[in-house]
Amino acid sequence: MAIKIYQSQIRPTTEVKEKKATTGMYVDQQTMTMIPRAFKGMMQAGEDFYIKYEKQKAENAVIEASKEIDKDETAFHPAGGSSVVKEGLATRVNHYKESTKPDEAMAAYKADWDKTLKTTLSTLKGPFAKKMFKNYMNKRFISESGTIRDHTFVNFRNQSKALKIKELDGISYRIANAQVGSKEHK
Repeated sequence: MAIKIYQSQIRPTTEVKEKKATTGMYVDQQTMTMIPRAFKGMMQAGEDFYIKYEKQKAENAVIEASKEIDKDETAFHPAGGSSVVKEGLATRVNHYKESTKPDEAMAAYKADWDKTLKTTLSTLKGPFAKKMFKNYMNKRFISESGTIRDHTFVNFRNQSKALKIKELDGISYRIANAQVGSKEHK
């Protein structure tokens, strides 16, 4: 397809002088669009580079934030020894896994997870970092809540078994004492 250049339809005035077009002069459409296509490609490359840069910055921020939320803060006593001032989320998850009460452990983990998410999100800058961190935390919640649920149910069942065994031992002990007492009365 070609674009034909026509003679101007504007009537000549003192400011605009009449210019005649060369008859039969055509400009190829591909030639006409080379500059805009080149500009578009240059702008797209710049935008792609900026997006990659921002994503990498966001990934770095998420990695640093994930390290920070799992880090235990300890205080060292001048006389010697240390004590944990603030436990990281991973340490608290390990405590929750040891629980024998699944509902309480899950509620406590959910509260800690929400608190950690809110405090860390407020420290992150940029929409990429916040979105990536939310995704990271959601995946982590699914994984850790399943682990906590599994471990606490196993602990609960083991505790129930131990209580049943103690109860049966107590019953057998009372039965044995009752039998011994009845033989003594004879």
